[in-house]
Amino acid sequence: MNILFANDQEFNPQIGGIERISSILAKEFQQLGYKVYFIACTRYSYSKEYMPVAPQKMLSNSIEFNTPNNINEFCAYLEENDIDIIINQAGNIRQFSLLCFKAAKLYKQAKVISVIHIDPIYKFTSLFDLSTSILPSQKFYKILGRLLFLPYRIFKTYISESNLYNFIYNNSNAVVLESSQYKKDFKKITRLASHKKLTAISNPFPFNVDTPNINAKENKILYVGRIEYWHKRVDRLLDIWMKLAPEFPSWSLDIVGDGSIKKELIELAKINKIERVNFIDFGDPIPYYKRSQILCMTSTYEGLPMVLIEASHYGCIPVAFKSFSSLPDIIDDGTNGYMIKPYCLKEYENKLRLLMGDEVLRKAIQIETMKIYKKFQTKTIVKQWVRLFEELLVENN
Repeated sequence: MNILFANDQEFNPQIGGIERISSILAKEFQQLGYKVYFIACTRYSYSKEYMPVAPQKMLSNSIEFNTPNNINEFCAYLEENDIDIIINQAGNIRQFSLLCFKAAKLYKQAKVISVIHIDPIYKFTSLFDLSTSILPSQKFYKILGRLLFLPYRIFKTYISESNLYNFIYNNSNAVVLESSQYKKDFKKITRLASHKKLTAISNPFPFNVDTPNINAKENKILYVGRIEYWHKRVDRLLDIWMKLAPEFPSWSLDIVGDGSIKKELIELAKINKIERVNFIDFGDPIPYYKRSQILCMTSTYEGLPMVLIEASHYGCIPVAFKSFSSLPDIIDDGTNGYMIKPYCLKEYENKLRLLMGDEVLRKAIQIETMKIYKKFQTKTIVKQWVRLFEELLVENN
């Protein structure tokens, strides 16, 4: 069996969850004897040199995905490598998905699996986020404008998202969600007569299992990921830390990653004299997981975030807004982490204050935190993927 992972962005596992998931699965499929390939359009501006785990083809037009040249190059790559299955990792991006569908239609052998790596109704979630920001670039009048036009935006968003997911479903041979929690959302927004092509497969735990030493940890709070505004909202974490830093002088905050608002956050930290916040470029996250006590996520929306699963194995207590339906798959509130009411910064601050100030409580929760990965065993998840492949290929016969 020959498998092609397709994505709008390159498959650099140092950058984000989709890229790491794809690399993990590619390695597992290779061990089963399958041939695996990557195809993508765009390189990250902050991507450093890396070696993909499978051959990677970059299409010529990185801006307009669905062009004749890209379609021809995509088809040629399918034919050259005798591809049976296309795993479309950008299943919520219309133009890239259309590129996959057109290429697969021209090269009739390949089946397309579209993966939705996000809450299917995340755009509705973000509409109701009327929280303010400490960033100078995000002025209050922008929040007021969003509020005034909210009914119109709800209607417009419903129409566009319903059309998108109906289009994705109707043109795919299978649609994969990251959590069964998302099925009801997908069904609600598509309102299709049948959802038999819909399935849920979780993300795999990416590392070899070892025994972390929570006694060797430092007093550090950690963020790992892209530093973007509309999605990740790292500005919220900086706002929370600005209030906690004077109270906990032995603690520090590490922000590991890169993105469009990183420079603005660095400048903001300097202007406001926010102490002991370290901005670190993308790299291997494991050393930071091992050192840190708490992993913070302040996103407006997510899919099934890999970073929470990864960090938990190393005893980083996950704290996140309950702004996406899959979070209970990872966190049992108060037992192995904390789910915070969206987007209550005061509650988030108080939970961090509780963890930072109580070592006995923190270590008790960390013991439970380190068990989270067991729900995401790679071998079990790979078997689900293989079963899906076999079901689709049987349809050809």
